[in-house]
Amino acid sequence: MIAAAVGGYFAQHQISPAPKGSITLPRTLLSLPRATSAGANRVASNLKNDEATSSRGRLSNVKAGIYGSPTGAWFAVAAGGICGNCYAKSPSVVKKGLVNSGYSNVRAFPAGSKGGSLACGSKLTGAATLLLHCTWVDKMTAGDVLYAGGSASGLAGAAAKTNQVRAAVEH
Repeated sequence: MIAAAVGGYFAQHQISPAPKGSITLPRTLLSLPRATSAGANRVASNLKNDEATSSRGRLSNVKAGIYGSPTGAWFAVAAGGICGNCYAKSPSVVKKGLVNSGYSNVRAFPAGSKGGSLACGSKLTGAATLLLHCTWVDKMTAGDVLYAGGSASGLAGAAAKTNQVRAAVEH
């Protein structure tokens, strides 16, 4: 669900094992606490595995976490450091990954101080829940943030929050 084919965003060549960047997930992010219940940990583990698998080895040390409450505002983060000789693709490729994952209204946004590419899209789930999904790729890391329960208001708000998330987690 969250891993929007991150692996397609990188050059197709031999993968260097040493990642350029890393991710650290704090206890609180965007004023929401990290969820630590068994259910949240299970979902985070699945997201981590999905993100690592979809990157086809181009992301290392993938981390994932759920923030907030399943009965209120929440968001999920899954990201990792990109391989030493991989590089980010264009915003149009990032957008295409979200479209191919079933998101609509996909738009590129300014990637903030970390640079790279950032795109966000929206999707209604079967439960009529609006999901806002942003994907970033830069020279150090790549990842996805999924917003639900009103944790972001619109695509521009989700993009702005994703840049805040990146500033807090990317090293």
